[in-house]
Amino acid sequence: MSFQIFYKDGHGNAVNEYGRPEPMDYNIDEERYALETVSSHTQYLHNQPQENNFDVGSVADEDAKDDPDVCMKESSSKRAYTLYTDQDKARFFKLVFEKAMGASAAAKQLGIHVRVAQRWAQLYKTDPDSIFIKHKKTGRSRILHEEHKQVILQCVDENLSVALEQVMEQLLQKFQDPKVSKSSVNNFVRTECNLLLKKAQFQSVDRNSEAKIQERFDWIHRWECTDMDFRTNCVFLDESAFHINLKRSMAWSKKGLPAVVTVPKTRTQTTTILGAISASGLIKCSLRLPQPSAKKRKREGYVELTSTGAAAGHYFSFLKAMMDEMDQYPHMKWY
Repeated sequence: MSFQIFYKDGHGNAVNEYGRPEPMDYNIDEERYALETVSSHTQYLHNQPQENNFDVGSVADEDAKDDPDVCMKESSSKRAYTLYTDQDKARFFKLVFEKAMGASAAAKQLGIHVRVAQRWAQLYKTDPDSIFIKHKKTGRSRILHEEHKQVILQCVDENLSVALEQVMEQLLQKFQDPKVSKSSVNNFVRTECNLLLKKAQFQSVDRNSEAKIQERFDWIHRWECTDMDFRTNCVFLDESAFHINLKRSMAWSKKGLPAVVTVPKTRTQTTTILGAISASGLIKCSLRLPQPSAKKRKREGYVELTSTGAAAGHYFSFLKAMMDEMDQYPHMKWY
């Protein structure tokens, strides 16, 4: 087995020991790192609709706009209710008393429903003081207020993983008198504090440090000084690995019961998809089929293990196939 070493030429390019800038020309064991093509740029262009299809569709859309009988709205079974403010009522009664207008005429001038205006006029005759009375909401008085909200927010800011029981302990330490249930605190946290308990995404401390932010800024500024443009000459690659036993990390369950999801005892083999896209569309999409881990005894005391996942050879094989696909199209010459 021969080894080849690549070096950086100081400009972000990988070259060999002779300074050749095309390391993808090296031989790759295609049998060992075999990939199955799922789609390519050729198939992508073939499946694109023809230009005349767009013309026909645009003409049909223009004809549909000109003909008022083509587009019909489905009738809604729900009635639309309009809420009127005290200012609307004041303007209505001003026309009725100062202009001596009838309820129907004043309603039409202000854009108020006639039935609503007539109801206001009839109600004013029976009980004038009830026109602008706001009905108070009935129910228990609130136990938690703004000062409790500030304590809760401070407790959460200090520890994002704090439990609801710990929040209640903080409230009892700050305020000795309130007797509030756990459900009331939970509702107050969700509605008044606008907080939700979600699955945590763990990030390193250095992720948002000043040094790391400055490093990202310098990296972007360095690429802005080049001719790289993601709309004209960039290719984006990614890979995704999955297996048939993958499950969501969240699950539904009845109240008071844990969310238990049964999974098979053994994990299935992993399947990997490699893809490359650009502003011109799909370039290449390949599938690395799972292979059983074969053990080939070469000599006594030595066993060669075959990798069951995507190795570096699969990525080199995919890059070579992707570049061969791009070489077929002149509009990707300067990518």
